[in-house]
Amino acid sequence: GVYEINLIGQDLAAYGTDTGTSLADLLKNITAIPGDFIVRPLYIHPDHFNPDILPVIKSDERFLPYFDIPFQSGDDEIILKMHRTGNHKKYAQTIEKIRSFFPDAAIRTTFLAGFPGEKDAQAENTLNFLKEISTDWSGCFPYSREDDTPAYSLKNQVPAKKANARAKKLVALQEEITAQRLKERC
Repeated sequence: GVYEINLIGQDLAAYGTDTGTSLADLLKNITAIPGDFIVRPLYIHPDHFNPDILPVIKSDERFLPYFDIPFQSGDDEIILKMHRTGNHKKYAQTIEKIRSFFPDAAIRTTFLAGFPGEKDAQAENTLNFLKEISTDWSGCFPYSREDDTPAYSLKNQVPAKKANARAKKLVALQEEITAQRLKERC
């Protein structure tokens, strides 16, 4: 009676790294399972996204071309402060690669507004990045300090009011993009 299977992990791309297998291997194994169901992979860290999954997903119509990739920022300096290895150009290329396989792919992401030290220009870079990648939907949340995290003790904490205002701008932009993408799909 199961119709949709969601593959969920903090970083689905890390699947099997301790056993020498990969997410692509898991997806190939799923293609061998008979049945009328669909599969939706969720939460693939952008630094670990491996395009080897794309032909596997394309090979079986039961895989939804749905990609949830939490970019968090579109500013290279902030991305680095978040202890990530990518940059906005690499992240945009990931989206381009996905859309080269699946022009109508549904792409979702998340952003974190007001990360410690984020300046107005860096917040603007994230807005521009969102315009560039034009995701179907994105969540956005303002940064808040959390005990025992590397960012907790970073200098230049962004005031909550400013972080909230930046988050609202991202949400408003995403709503515009989503409306346009929905029009294009209908």
